[in-house]
Amino acid sequence: MTEPGENQTPRKRQAERTRRRLGIWLILGLAVCSLALGVAGLALTHLPVPVPHALLSRIEARANAALAGRMRVHLGSAALVIEAGFAPEVRLAMVQIAQPSGLPLAVFPEVRTRLRPEALLQGRILPQRLQIGGASVALYRAADGRIDLDLGDAGAGAIKLDLTDPLKVSDSIEALFATPALRGVAEVSAEDLHIRIVDERAERIWEVSEGRFRLSQSAEAIALTLGFDVGEQDALPAQVALTASTSKRGPAAEFGAAVTGMPAADLAVQSPALAVLRTLDAPISGTLRSGITEDGTLRRLDASLHIGPGALRPSEAVKPVPFDGADLKLAYRPRSGVVEITRLDLQSRALRLAATGQVRLRDFEKGLPREALAQVQLSDIASDPEGLFEKPARFSQGALDLRLRLDPFRVDLGQVQLVEGTRRISATGQVLAGPAGWRVAMDAAVGEINSADLLALWPKSLVPPTREWLAENVATGELRNVRTALRLVPKQPPRVELGYEFRGAEVKVLRTLPPVREGRGFAGITENKHTLMVEEGTLRAPSGGQIEVADSVMTVPDIREKPARAEVKLVTRAPIPAALALLDEEPFHFMSKAGQGTDIATGWAEARTRLRFQMKKRILTEDVDFEVAARLTDVVSDRIVPGHKITAPRLTLTADRAGMVISGAGLFDIVPFQGRWAQRFGPEARGISRVDGFVEVTPAALDHFRIALPKGAVRGEGWGSLVIDLHKGQPPAYRFASDLKGLVLSVPEVGWSKGAPAAGRIELAGHLGPVATVDSLKATAPGLSAEGRLQLSDKGFEKAIFGKLSIGSWFDGAVDLVSRGKGRVPDVVVHSGRLDLRTARFGGASGGAGGGGGGAPAKGRRQPDRGAAGPADGLGRDRAGADGGAVHHARRLFGRFPRQDQRRPRSDGRGRSGAKRACGGADHRARRGRGAGGGGGVFQGPRRHARSDVDAGRDEKL
Repeated sequence: MTEPGENQTPRKRQAERTRRRLGIWLILGLAVCSLALGVAGLALTHLPVPVPHALLSRIEARANAALAGRMRVHLGSAALVIEAGFAPEVRLAMVQIAQPSGLPLAVFPEVRTRLRPEALLQGRILPQRLQIGGASVALYRAADGRIDLDLGDAGAGAIKLDLTDPLKVSDSIEALFATPALRGVAEVSAEDLHIRIVDERAERIWEVSEGRFRLSQSAEAIALTLGFDVGEQDALPAQVALTASTSKRGPAAEFGAAVTGMPAADLAVQSPALAVLRTLDAPISGTLRSGITEDGTLRRLDASLHIGPGALRPSEAVKPVPFDGADLKLAYRPRSGVVEITRLDLQSRALRLAATGQVRLRDFEKGLPREALAQVQLSDIASDPEGLFEKPARFSQGALDLRLRLDPFRVDLGQVQLVEGTRRISATGQVLAGPAGWRVAMDAAVGEINSADLLALWPKSLVPPTREWLAENVATGELRNVRTALRLVPKQPPRVELGYEFRGAEVKVLRTLPPVREGRGFAGITENKHTLMVEEGTLRAPSGGQIEVADSVMTVPDIREKPARAEVKLVTRAPIPAALALLDEEPFHFMSKAGQGTDIATGWAEARTRLRFQMKKRILTEDVDFEVAARLTDVVSDRIVPGHKITAPRLTLTADRAGMVISGAGLFDIVPFQGRWAQRFGPEARGISRVDGFVEVTPAALDHFRIALPKGAVRGEGWGSLVIDLHKGQPPAYRFASDLKGLVLSVPEVGWSKGAPAAGRIELAGHLGPVATVDSLKATAPGLSAEGRLQLSDKGFEKAIFGKLSIGSWFDGAVDLVSRGKGRVPDVVVHSGRLDLRTARFGGASGGAGGGGGGAPAKGRRQPDRGAAGPADGLGRDRAGADGGAVHHARRLFGRFPRQDQRRPRSDGRGRSGAKRACGGADHRARRGRGAGGGGGVFQGPRRHARSDVDAGRDEKL
């Protein structure tokens, strides 16, 4: 039989094993529960659990092994945190990334790494997401465009990253995320980034703040977004947002940027396509997009930008040119270096326009172009009436070719074309921004434009005096072949030169004179000197006459003067009244002030007038210096000498401030003359003028002026000087003088004559009128001297009164010649005198000079003397010898002389014998006296007795 204990031992062992297993599972369960409770507590409280140093070392070693030697990682400290959703996260502090050589590459104050739980359960540490905060980065961009990266304060070590080639940047990002450590990372993000960029290429320092970074990857691509504020030190920052995506299956990539309020100069250095924007001082907002194609070439850059209010300011030395804003769309092709402008809308106070075109970039340095060639098409061009221009000036289209140099700034305009309908404006020029300021040289041409549109294109602030001058004095109408040049030089006043032609225009030569109508000519402004030439045109005289203008020039030596001086050379052809009416216009009134009308003569006047004056608003007569030289043709006037007609085929007119003179040869009525008419200007000469010159002296001329001398007294032709003083309302006063050459003079009543070759002198003075007067007569000639006057009537000669009359040496006294009617010899009345017949030569020329003197006396002898008795004449003619002739002429001169005893002849039938005795006695005494040498007789005896004989007959007509 078996004992019971032996039979229960196996069962007891089995039970023992079961109890032991339950205890182990209980302990394990408690441990797991404790761990779960701990993890749950961590998940609920999110409290970090510091990672032991040994574990941290193992994690660092695993990370470096995963980076496969490309970089080295050093972890300062670490903590484990269970985030919501039981996602394990490791928080690292002071993470250093270094190159394989040990030089630091990056230092991050805080890095949060979310681990993949499934990998962690398998004992592997694979990050799923990285989050960086508070990083501070310093970047150095070298002159060649490469980036030197220096992170934090980790030391002097740096790594060069070539960011000049987007393809290399894309490859670098893909290679970085292809490492085992980062292959599984889905997202890398950063907040509160601070970047300081020292840009040697742009010579600028940038400050990036409030940076935001997010990089994500999928199995197909890697995507990047970056946003930050950037600006210069102590400047309001601009906002920048960058996006990028690259394919893991090839080089294809997309890049994009959005900027807000970025300074134009800051944006310009980011791309060659934007380099031209460095000349602007304005904020820019907009977007830019580019990328890499499947074949690895850089895609075109598309930009859409809005340029805010600012100015063109390529350097600090120049004065900015303001504008209100612009919208710009462009496309840049890197391989060809061509920028296509698909849209440019410019708005400014002075100019608004739309443009398209292309820009070719050249001469690259430091990755940016230094020169650009542009061809631009313009449209919808308009000036702003409230800006620099007076009123809108619109052009529907235009074109622009230029070359731009950026350093130093220089624009060479090959051509500028502005077109509106048939009007075309072309220009060339150069603009430079020098160290002292702007330098501008512009030349423009307009085929045809009216003056209003020309002024509309002239900024009001540009050379205001010249512009004002044009506004007041430029020809109104169509201007052709307009040429203008503008020169701006620092520290010197602007210079504008202008030239144009005009046709059918209205031209103001002088503000107060009528304008030239239908004018044709040209004008110009050079060196502030204005010159206007009217080649053809007409003036409308106030009197209604038409004045032709040709080759007339107006010159203003300096239009900057206030008031400006002007010189005018006016060449005109007009009827004489119209020409004189122009001189009677404001401010001259010369004819009116002289008391003369403008209709003093008819005919034609071809005149050259020179005017010099200051262009004041009100011009007075004394402000104008002028000279007139005119040729008058077919002149007829009955106003210069009232009652007499002056005609001339050609005369010369001269005038100045002192007066006016008309001179030449013509006819005074029927009398040929060579002389002039002078009219002084001024209040003291009002109504007073003078005619002087030479007139032909002939018997017909004397008869015409009704100076009816005895028939035969004047023969031949001679000349004399004539002066006529004209006083308005009074008969013209004249003075006449002649040397008597060419004239045959004869006074048979006194037995005197002068031949044509002999010279003498005669002076007459009197007044002209219906009946001329001879108030003064002075004559000297061989054998004759006389002073006196003539009395004339509408019937002719009335009386000659000689207060002094000397005939040879035989008579000296006072005599009157009294007309007895037409065709009759005048009576002679002797008032006083001395008579000595011994020296009288009645039979020949009394003067003896010049020859031909005996003709008149002989002719007188043949004429009957109806004033003397027949017997006496008979005795005189019958007497032989000189004594007989002397008695005959004495009788003709003095009639019958009374005897010494004053006895009259008897009338008782012995009259004949008594007369004979008287005459015979006188004849006898004359012969005796002559023969004795004493010339006795009645005329020669004692002087006292002889004079008493003559005096006895004073005032008695014999």
